[in-house]
Amino acid sequence: MLISINNLITNIYYLIVCKSPLTDEEKDFIVSRAHVYKASDTILWKCIIHDLEKEFGRTHSENKVRNFWHPNKRYYINKYVKIVEQNKEGKEALKNNGIEKLTVLEPRIEHKFREAYRMRPY
Repeated sequence: MLISINNLITNIYYLIVCKSPLTDEEKDFIVSRAHVYKASDTILWKCIIHDLEKEFGRTHSENKVRNFWHPNKRYYINKYVKIVEQNKEGKEALKNNGIEKLTVLEPRIEHKFREAYRMRPY
């Protein structure tokens, strides 16, 4: 009896879960939600999957979403940070009436020794 109930549940699960690959829009959505639902080094995958279902009308397995995120995590985090920085720079440029602030560069100091081979720190 237990085996038949388990088979019934897995059969229903496989009918509900979408087997097609993630689209680019869904991938971008996962990246944005991963930053929202990240709580102390763990990502709430069930919430992301639920939001994917609401937004796109397709249910993907948790394993598929995780398998997309983890290999590309560093790339998407850097991409997300760059987008946020560009938005901040754009807002600052609007606040400054389009005038960009110049950065201050420190001069590079090069030491010139007459006989560098005589310097022995040991």
